[in-house]
This record gives sequence, C-alpha cells and structure tokens, in this order.
Amino acid sequence: MKTLLKRYILLSMAVKAVVLAYFLHQMGWGTIDDAFHWELAHRSEGFGALLRHLVALDLDAGMFRPVYNLYMMFGYGAFEAHPRLFYGLCWTVVLVPAYFLARQWLSLAQRPSSVAPLALVAALFAYAPWTKLFLNLSLQEKLGMAWLPLVVHLLLQGPLWAALAVSALMLLSKATMISYGPPLLALVFLFRPRRWKLVFGAEGALFAAAAIFFSAIRHGYTAH
Repeated sequence: MKTLLKRYILLSMAVKAVVLAYFLHQMGWGTIDDAFHWELAHRSEGFGALLRHLVALDLDAGMFRPVYNLYMMFGYGAFEAHPRLFYGLCWTVVLVPAYFLARQWLSLAQRPSSVAPLALVAALFAYAPWTKLFLNLSLQEKLGMAWLPLVVHLLLQGPLWAALAVSALMLLSKATMISYGPPLLALVFLFRPRRWKLVFGAEGALFAAAAIFFSAIRHGYTAH
C-alpha cells in the first residue's frame, strides 16, 4: 500500500510540474490584482506604514491576512522585473513542502497504518490548489499550504505551543485555511501523539476561534 501510494504521489507531482513548466513561460504581470499589489509594494511610505495600510484595506473588505500581506510585499517588490520567478516561487512553496509532508506521513510507523494512507490522500489531493493543477494562481492558498508540513511535524513530534503558533500563521495567510482544521484533527486522532487529547482540544479550539473571528468581520463580497 505504501509503495503504491508513494508512486502515486510522485507521479502526480511530476505531472503537475510538467503542467507548471508549460504555463510558466506565459506568466507575467497584468491582472487587476497584480497591478494593485505591485503599486502598493512600491509605495514610499515605509514598510510599517504600508503593512498597516494593507491590514486596514483588508478589514474594510471583511478580511484579515497580515501574513499574506507580508508575503505579497516581498514578492511584488523583489520580483518587480521577473514575474515568472515569482509565480515559480508560489508553486514551489506548495510543491516542495507537499513532497516532504508526504514523505513524513508515509514514514510514520504509528497506528493505525491501514487508515493513514486514506487520510494522506484526502489531505493532499482534495483541496483546490491540487485539483485545479495550479491554474488558480491565488497566492494566499499557496502560502497557507506552505505552513502545513511544519504544523503536522510539530503536532506529531514538537512542542504544542510551536504547533499552535505555526497554525496561527497559516490561518492568518487566508481565512480559507480553516478548511485544514478537520484533516489536522483527523491526523491527531489517527496517530495519537503524546498528550493527543490536549493537542486535539487546543488545535480544535484555535480553528474554532478563527472560524468565529473571520465570520464576525466578514461583510460585503466576503460575506459569502
């Protein structure tokens, strides 16, 4: 089972890499969001003032994503003349962590091994950035997925406070990262790390609090 799953994951990632390579040479600045973010990233008011401005814009739109704002300020500023490199970075941010996440989960010898592969496939391939072959270029989802392997690693082997901190960074990249709550809780239940009940309760409370917070601030086009 594990050998077949490893081959499936590697084949899937190879196919996606080929698709990305085909589209990458066509990528460039040009969308409305690109122009808006590029302009903001080059404002001369200073880093702190720009971040406060972006957070204020988000709150006006019913969002709160400071981690994404930091990523955007870096990307559109550092890759001003090289948009293809920025798109490549966005895709790498997902492909590389996903590969190591798959390796980590497949190497776990904890019980129940018969159920673990099902959880792995569901978590890795059910979410939009995978199923859409990355044609959806949303930077927020890719940034959120970059945190996922570290969250899982810390939940299984690291201190709880660190896992909660990284989970918070993931949630603050975009509200849709709440969708990773159920898979994470399922993995905690499946692999039963040390003090798993405390881990399960703490992560569950964090994702529930995030869901309440994001629901409370949404309005306008984010209300749905």
